[in-house]
Amino acid sequence: MKITTTDIVREIRKKSEGTIKTSDINDTLKYLEDVISEEIAKGNDVKLRSLFVIKSHVQENFTGYDGLNKKYYTKPRHIRVSVKTLKKLSNLGD
Repeated sequence: MKITTTDIVREIRKKSEGTIKTSDINDTLKYLEDVISEEIAKGNDVKLRSLFVIKSHVQENFTGYDGLNKKYYTKPRHIRVSVKTLKKLSNLGD
């Protein structure tokens, strides 16, 4: 089952017993998404409390050789992302 942003906002509002407005929760989640995206783009790792760590692996531009076609090529900078679960998520099965 997939939980959407709307579902998350609804659950947070329910846990706060209606003290936080839906629009405020939604805005906060948008800002969180922006900050995480920007930090990953910079090559920084992002830790979200005791849930998980998002690790970014930046591969800068490099020149390689294509032996089949006998020519050099340049591979552009790219970012690989991996997620490591931390204590709170790792202990869910216990």
